[in-house]
Amino acid sequence: MTIFRTHLLMLLAWAATASYADDYCAYGHTNQLVWNEHFERSLNEFFVGSRASLFWSNSAIADQVLTGLGGPPEKLRPLSEGYVLASACRADSCPEKAAVVLSCPDTVEAVAVIHYTCQESAEWQICTDKPVLTLFRDKNKASPVASSALKAWAINAVPKRLLPLTYDYRDRHNDLMEAPVFHGVSVLR
Repeated sequence: MTIFRTHLLMLLAWAATASYADDYCAYGHTNQLVWNEHFERSLNEFFVGSRASLFWSNSAIADQVLTGLGGPPEKLRPLSEGYVLASACRADSCPEKAAVVLSCPDTVEAVAVIHYTCQESAEWQICTDKPVLTLFRDKNKASPVASSALKAWAINAVPKRLLPLTYDYRDRHNDLMEAPVFHGVSVLR
């Protein structure tokens, strides 16, 4: 009877995971999302292999975002217009954070990373104590809800003594962009 129950529980757990595989917005918290191989593939496709120096030097942006989302789990938060915000801080380095706005069920709309600028010298690394918000989005498809939600998230995620944030707007290829301008956008549902 115990073996039967164990197999039944394993089958139920697998079935629950499989049903969420194509609907990122159905997950309860960020760790569940990060553990989903489909989500990882979506992030890699969003960034088309782009590299940047956010949490560490010249590395795949998608890997750094997954690291930022993989810390202590936070609940996914619904936004307006069918969007969901997933955010968390980096494990063992909570001042560094990542957030993703998803268009349900499975599209990455925009990504934000809170990081600290560092310069390497021959002997040590010098880092500022002022946070930088780098916001990534598709330059051909700008969602006012996604951009506004990520900016609001960042302002609330950083201790007030470290504000104001420095904003860095990038496209999916890590090319510099102009700041988006949106008026009267409501992000909360």
